[in-house]
Parts: sequence; C-alpha cells; structure tokens
Amino acid sequence: MRIFIIILQFALYSDAEKDVFVYPTILQERSTETKLVLRLNDKFTLNLERSSVLADKLLFVTTSDEVSHLEEVDTSAIQKNFVS
Repeated sequence: MRIFIIILQFALYSDAEKDVFVYPTILQERSTETKLVLRLNDKFTLNLERSSVLADKLLFVTTSDEVSHLEEVDTSAIQKNFVS
C-alpha cells in the first residue's frame, strides 16, 4: 500500500507545472458594479463579487474581576468601508 501511495504522489508531482506566472488584470463587467472580473493569466479568470464577511451584529464580551460587560455592535458601517 505504501508503494502505491509513493508512486501516486510521484505521478502527481511530476505532472505539476514548475513555475506559473500571473499578471492580474482587472476587467470591467458591464452588467453590474458589484461584480469584478480579475484575469490572472491566459488560463485563469476569477469572477469576484462582494460578500459579507461579518455578521450584521457582533456581540463583544469583556470580563474583568468576574464582571462581564456585553456590547452589541452594528457592523453595517464597517462593511461599507471594508471593500470598496
């Protein structure tokens, strides 16, 4: 079994490309402003769109001397400035 795994790994690694150069280029998409097309090279193009990275509200808990303080934070202002 080990020999099979070693041979399989060798086959996978020998077929991999050694160096890949990317020259990222931002392409404009005409349909909407929220999407972005990023061309890496002749083979790879990424279609990116904005997504939420934070929950709508975060609950911060700070504890000192066995007393907990809870604070709920609205993240809408943070998300507006996160990615423009």
